[in-house]
Amino acid sequence: MISLYKFIRSALANLTKDNIVLLFGILAFAYLALIYRSNKNNEIRDLKENGGVIISADIIDKLPSQKSNQQFRAAFTKDNWETDIKLMDVSVKDFKVKQTGDTILLLFSPTCNSTGIAYDLYPSKSDIKKCLNGCEFVYGKKGLIEKGRKN
Repeated sequence: MISLYKFIRSALANLTKDNIVLLFGILAFAYLALIYRSNKNNEIRDLKENGGVIISADIIDKLPSQKSNQQFRAAFTKDNWETDIKLMDVSVKDFKVKQTGDTILLLFSPTCNSTGIAYDLYPSKSDIKKCLNGCEFVYGKKGLIEKGRKN
């Protein structure tokens, strides 16, 4: 352990000013990447623990990537007037199968506008119709409940 400490200390002592800036940039990027990933996991955990709203959304754009997850950009209308757009990560298989204009079900948090994930990429026509204006989602309960309706 002491030899590792001596190695790191001597390596840092011999760094030039340009290398220190580069090292700082790399460490800052790695830190921000960890924070982003942690935040994304917290958003998903929040949806699962507190529930949310499931709504029919249309895929308006497909964003391919060779280095990370593929993404869809989906648009939906909430509260019968406000259009919103969410980005969501999808698998390569789903990215290849789904097309722009396809309808999916999206789960989002009514309390946090940035939180949203794909709930069902292959919904039935009845679920699409039922969730056109939103369905309530309670984690652990089966079935979709239309907003404003009690079962």
